[in-house]
Amino acid sequence: MMPTRTRSLVLVVVVALVAGVASGASIASNLVEEERPRIASSEELLSSIVNECFDGASVMGCLKGKVLLYLDGMLGLREEEARAFEERNVDEVIFDRVGRVLATHEFRVQLPEDTVVSYRADKGLDIDVVPAGLAT
Repeated sequence: MMPTRTRSLVLVVVVALVAGVASGASIASNLVEEERPRIASSEELLSSIVNECFDGASVMGCLKGKVLLYLDGMLGLREEEARAFEERNVDEVIFDRVGRVLATHEFRVQLPEDTVVSYRADKGLDIDVVPAGLAT
């Protein structure tokens, strides 16, 4: 089992890659397979991506589907709401979901030297630095 920090960092990288690559991906990668049950944790997301996405023909389509399932679960969307994007571009839906997650969740990154960076939509980006001599 991965440590929580590593798992969270890998999750952020996967979501960022899918969101970043989405605009340059082919139309075929916008086809998201009918998905299975919701993905409840970042560990489950990573496991399902590794186990299911890299052996098929449409890697990006699979990645996008997994990320959408995870984001929908984070947002608590019902299945009808989650799949109401059929006529929309899947990439737009990913960007919309990421924006909604950023607006409703707090993210923290612990850096060396007792520096903590946190983000909340209502407060913005906050960086707390504790000088090395004062750290406990």
